[in-house]
Amino acid sequence: MKTFKEENKRHMVIAGVGKAINKSITCAEIMKRKYKSLHQITKIGYKRVEELWKPKTEELDKLKVTREIPAIYILLCKDPLDNNELGYQAPGNLNSFWKSEATKEKKQTQKKFRDFHGPESSGEARRQKFRKKQRSKSEREGSRSEGTKVEEV
Repeated sequence: MKTFKEENKRHMVIAGVGKAINKSITCAEIMKRKYKSLHQITKIGYKRVEELWKPKTEELDKLKVTREIPAIYILLCKDPLDNNELGYQAPGNLNSFWKSEATKEKKQTQKKFRDFHGPESSGEARRQKFRKKQRSKSEREGSRSEGTKVEEV
């Protein structure tokens, strides 16, 4: 962040491989919150790693293992970038995006629930059903207590 404050620093690449991917994304998001006008291009891929295993006994052959480890590269730039580039994210207010997405998701979940359980499963219908049960329960208990006498001693 200190380096990015300088006026001549116009861009930064944050890279993460393997378990460091989560931290790379977190760092990029922190930078975007600190500097609101950052443009971002994200690329994902694999880093190929070759490992040679030498056996402890001479009768065995050497073993060569090639692994592909996931990697992410995040370019953050103060200047506008090509918005047609795959993985481009323009600067903007992320809070309104997340709020609208959360609201949309909540409504979809509620609709799926109603479709599956029927219209009487809505929140208000469940509350009314609960109140009705409570009233009938209290009425039954009230009728039982009418026949019971309580004497003070």
